[in-house]
Amino acid sequence: MGKVAVLIPHYNNLTGLKSTLASFQPDDPADVVVVDDGSRTPPNEAELRTWVSGERKIYLVLMSKNVGIEGALNAGLHRIRELGYDYIARIDCGDANVGRRFTIQRDFLDSHPDINLVGGAAQFVDPSGAVLFVRTMPRDHAQIADFMFANSAFMHPAVMFRSRALDQVGDYPTDFPAAEDYAFFWRFVEFGEVANLPDVLITYEVSPDSISRSQRKEQLRSRLAVQGLHNDGSLRAWRGRVRTRALMLAPVGIIDRLKSRRYGQP
Repeated sequence: MGKVAVLIPHYNNLTGLKSTLASFQPDDPADVVVVDDGSRTPPNEAELRTWVSGERKIYLVLMSKNVGIEGALNAGLHRIRELGYDYIARIDCGDANVGRRFTIQRDFLDSHPDINLVGGAAQFVDPSGAVLFVRTMPRDHAQIADFMFANSAFMHPAVMFRSRALDQVGDYPTDFPAAEDYAFFWRFVEFGEVANLPDVLITYEVSPDSISRSQRKEQLRSRLAVQGLHNDGSLRAWRGRVRTRALMLAPVGIIDRLKSRRYGQP
C-alpha cells in the first residue's frame, strides 16, 4: 500500500484548519503536512496533534512571509517529496473529509497503476453547514479531457495524485493567479490517465472569503489564459472561452442559483 500525505495550506484560519483535521477518521491513514503562509497567528505542531485523531505524523512548514496559495502549495509539495510519500492528497481549511476518503483513493491508485490523479464528488455546504447541493464530476479520462476546455474537471480539495508524476508535471504554476489548480490539472491530463470517483469524498464550504469568490475576477481572467494556452481550435475550446467570458459578466448570485438548479439537492 502506498504512503499518503495530505497537503493543507493555511492562512489566518485556525478555526477552519481545526474543523478540517477533526474530520479525518482515525482509521483513515494519511500523514499531515500543513503549510502556514505567514499567518498572524500560525499553528504549532503540538496543537495540530490534538486536533486530529489516529496514528499519523504531523509536519508543519512555516513560510517566513505570505507568498500566496501557489507558493504555499509548492512548498508543501517539496516537503512531501523530501519525506518520500507515494501519494499526495489535498484538502483546504474549512472543508471536511467524508468517511475514509484517503483509504478509498489510495486503494484505487494502488489497483490502477496507470492512473496518476483521482478526484471525486463533493457536497457543497454554506458556512452554517446547511447542504446546498452535491456536485459530481466527469468520471473517465476522455470525459475529463473534454470537460477541461470549459473548466476544471476536478474538485481541488478532493484530489489525490502520485508524487512521482510531478517529475513530468512539475509544481503548481505561478503565472495563473487563483487558477493554479486548473493549470496544474491540465498538465496531468496531458501527461497520462486521470479519473474521478463517483463517491462524495468531501464537504466543500462555500465561503465569501474563498478564492473563487474573493478573487473571482482574477480567477476568471486566469482561467481564460489557461484556456488560451490549451486552445486547439476546436468547437469545444471555443465554447469554453465563450463560457468564461460570460461568467465574467454574470453576478455571483446568479451563478449560485444556476448551480443549485443544475445539481439539485442531494
